[in-house]
Amino acid sequence: MMKKLSTMVLNFALLANISGLLLITLSNHYIMMFVGLELMTFSFITIMSPTSPRQVESSVKYFIIQASASIILLLSLIFPSTQISMIFHATLIMSLLVKLAAAPFHSWFPEVTQGMKWKPAALILTWQKLGALIILSRTLMTESKTIMTATAVTSAVIGAIGGLNQVQTRKIMAYSSISHMGWTLLLFTISQPIAMTYFVVYSIITVSIMMTMEYHNSNHLSKMHMDSFLSPWTVAATLSLILSLGGLPPLGGFLNKVMAFKEMINNNLSVITLIMILSSLTSLFFYLRISYSTTLTSSSQHTLSMLTMRTKKMTTSSTHKTPPFTMIIASSHIIPILGLIIAPTMVVSLMNMTS
Repeated sequence: MMKKLSTMVLNFALLANISGLLLITLSNHYIMMFVGLELMTFSFITIMSPTSPRQVESSVKYFIIQASASIILLLSLIFPSTQISMIFHATLIMSLLVKLAAAPFHSWFPEVTQGMKWKPAALILTWQKLGALIILSRTLMTESKTIMTATAVTSAVIGAIGGLNQVQTRKIMAYSSISHMGWTLLLFTISQPIAMTYFVVYSIITVSIMMTMEYHNSNHLSKMHMDSFLSPWTVAATLSLILSLGGLPPLGGFLNKVMAFKEMINNNLSVITLIMILSSLTSLFFYLRISYSTTLTSSSQHTLSMLTMRTKKMTTSSTHKTPPFTMIIASSHIIPILGLIIAPTMVVSLMNMTS
């Protein structure tokens, strides 16, 4: 009975979360957008459904941070349009950046993400940021683009550097999210459709990686090494997704980065483009480190015959199969490779059409 009630509450929270995003999308008034944003926040706390002390701590931290940002957001909305309206516009932008975990308001994000279950962690990295992004797209003014550009570059650099010394997979994904949020915010100052396309592609890849990590409970890089002997097909799929998230050519995520680079160069942002390329290469290091921990390390107790035996056992066992959704998304990253081999001109033409 209690389990059934818990499922009903969770389903209601999911419905409320989706309704909040729809309210933000369809509203033309800031107060209604604020209501939708708060509906998403409070329903997400229910979705987190903490069971351990660490998860409760993460939920409380998330609530305090979001409540503080909401107070600042509400204060910026209730002030009338006066000579100092730009100050309150900047305050509005700041509150949204806190909710998006963009630098320099990012320090809470890795710890909160680390304390969550896998599914809520996947949501906070992707879906939960959509509401604030939509409001930000409607409030972005020409005068605030300089601040947004500085925030975007800072987020990309801090996200790339912060993930270098991490060994816990959820923290690595959190810093990856901060870095990719920098890319998204920078593209918002140039082209909002391109920015949303970038964020959607990032979200699909991230959710697939998080689902695979949850499937094998890979909380630590060393655990991913253990899984490489149990589920090589899952490791291969995850490897494709991780390298695609890092923008390694010629995978699908690389085309996402090329599209962003082209927009920046077309808008004469050469210096910023160089900084973003360097941050992307830095973040690619810890993506490659995950790949190294997953596939290129071996223990002395794992001989080739043992690996072959476990691989054969894996193919007949139902406990180490790859999640179908992950395999579909991972397979889709082969399409750009085939396209570049078979019809490179067509791929270039499609990229020109999108930008």
